[in-house]
Amino acid sequence: MNFGTKPYGLEGQIENDGNGNNMYRGETFGQPRTLKPGDVLANGLKIAEEHTQEANGGVGLYFTDGTNRIIAARVPLLLEGGTSGKYPIDLEVGDIFESGSVVLAPTVALNVDDPRYEANRSEVKVVITGGFSGHPIEMPSDLIVALHSEAYPPTRETKFGAYVIDNVLKMGAKARQNLPAYGRLDGQPESDRVASVFEEISDLRTTAKSEKAVLEHTYELLKEQCEQLRGVELLITGRLFARGGTTVAKDNPESWVENILVEITSAKLSTNERYGNLITQHQPFIEFYGRSVENDEMVGAWIGVEQFGVSVKYPTTEG
Repeated sequence: MNFGTKPYGLEGQIENDGNGNNMYRGETFGQPRTLKPGDVLANGLKIAEEHTQEANGGVGLYFTDGTNRIIAARVPLLLEGGTSGKYPIDLEVGDIFESGSVVLAPTVALNVDDPRYEANRSEVKVVITGGFSGHPIEMPSDLIVALHSEAYPPTRETKFGAYVIDNVLKMGAKARQNLPAYGRLDGQPESDRVASVFEEISDLRTTAKSEKAVLEHTYELLKEQCEQLRGVELLITGRLFARGGTTVAKDNPESWVENILVEITSAKLSTNERYGNLITQHQPFIEFYGRSVENDEMVGAWIGVEQFGVSVKYPTTEG
């Protein structure tokens, strides 16, 4: 984990995503590590001294009234003069933090008898996007969270919206289920996205054997499209190469699945020959990992556009 020393804007936030810097600051908000003596928060508290680093990624803030608060470094706080923000208990599912995090579940005020409760540190529980299943965090009840003006669901037409969408889609379907219109989030139906990728892969397969240049010309675009399959739910039927974290031989009966609903967590275009005579050089196919929606089991397979590996169907076309 790398702690940055200088505040940055949106470009820096995107570039530093996931590395623990949390030094994003705008005109009306700042993550806790960017706050300096003299800064005044929207609730009227004025920073008296430099922050301290606390356990579990927390930041200690000390105010001129003699009080202090501890809050997660990732949470953007609204500054004096800022108008777009909410107290933690008022946050709603779909609210988007200025830092790009999205609220995933209704917030909960912790009872003083709750073992997680600690005055000025852990009074309200909030669940936000992060990782595969989201991050539950506790925060002080009187620090106002800075919210972005873009409504949920965001759009890829803005740099901020695309950043939010990419982070939401890193999570599993179970984590996103409370979000309104989580789907693809970019306005394109999942069935259209899947069909377009498979169609181009199929077209490429017919020419790549004799025309390597075709593969080289379109490879990067196809890789981008495969990335957009992340988060899509598909019904798969065929032989897997991995299941539940264990390699499954193609002649093993357990490698055969039929109409298992799987959410793709990562997908890539591949042309290698490690699957023996199943493919030939320069014959592209999609290799993916996912999780079965029903029991959260890891699944790995190759999608051969009905020539080999598994076949896929968009689930809404069933029944």
